[in-house]
Amino acid sequence: MQTQGSPRVRLGWGLMVGAVALVAAAPTRTLTDRMGRTVAVPSGGPWRVVAMNPSVAEMLVWLGVADRIVAVSEFTDLPEVQDRPRIGGPFTPNAERIVALRPDLVVLDRHHNPKSLADLLDRVGIPYFVLATQGIEDIRENLRLLGEMFNRPERARAWWDRWTAAVRCLDDTAWKRRPRTFFLLSERPVYTVGQGSFILEVLEHAGLDVVTRVVPRPWPQVDLEAVVRWDPEVLLIPANQYASVRTHLETLPAWRSVTAVREGRVVAVPTRILHPSPYLLDVLQEVVRRIHGDGPWMECFHQAGGQIGSSADGQVGIGKVVMQGLAHGFRLWGMTYGLWERSQWE
Repeated sequence: MQTQGSPRVRLGWGLMVGAVALVAAAPTRTLTDRMGRTVAVPSGGPWRVVAMNPSVAEMLVWLGVADRIVAVSEFTDLPEVQDRPRIGGPFTPNAERIVALRPDLVVLDRHHNPKSLADLLDRVGIPYFVLATQGIEDIRENLRLLGEMFNRPERARAWWDRWTAAVRCLDDTAWKRRPRTFFLLSERPVYTVGQGSFILEVLEHAGLDVVTRVVPRPWPQVDLEAVVRWDPEVLLIPANQYASVRTHLETLPAWRSVTAVREGRVVAVPTRILHPSPYLLDVLQEVVRRIHGDGPWMECFHQAGGQIGSSADGQVGIGKVVMQGLAHGFRLWGMTYGLWERSQWE
């Protein structure tokens, strides 16, 4: 067995670090990331980018630079990058594989990726750029920075213009009713969304009375007893685990006592609601349709330019969620969101 300190492993790491240092020099400019770090990037934007979580990949695809992405993380499901190598999960990256790809930039998110990965990239000399995402305004700022990086500022502004047009229209809508709603990230333990969460913002714009809006944390763990007290009329579950989770809830007396479960108003929402990216506009449209049906409120999306689609030219809509055989995916996402508040970024 080769240990990390053995000559062969030291040589392997040395060769990979050397390869990174040989990346062709090009004119650069500096940008400031969401951690306040000054990062030098090629003037025309990086050409070999590792997207360390699905939302980063989705932002780059939206900006029209999918061809610059050399690797993506697990859970990334856009068709434009399905053929890219996978470099592990957002919280479980394969560091050696990342280094071997010789990227000229790795894009991280302090709320999706571990600080230990940034520390390793520092040690081996790979440049990285840190984003930060909790609320919708953070998505705007992340897109602005990436748009500036790749000389696509108009694409970044275009999304924000469409988002604000749609939500202003929706917020002015006279909904027939705003059902009491609970969003279930994970049922064992129970994780949900609270103040500061981009998912909470999406749901409130969709005309829902989210019972956890009073919880002062973005991704809180709550007691099942609290859910019973709130007694939501609608229970939302990401689509990738809807069938198995709903079946499980119906076997538990406490959950069966909740109005949403008892009356069959457990609703699947697009799994991409978990990804803070431009495609949340498509998610918002689908949530509105599934809860309120087709009605005059759908005109809000037509006025805002219609469906975003999964590519810069808008040819591919949100489509089906790629399941990837992740039987554990829903609970993993729940645990990931719980880790956001303990990610040790300073």
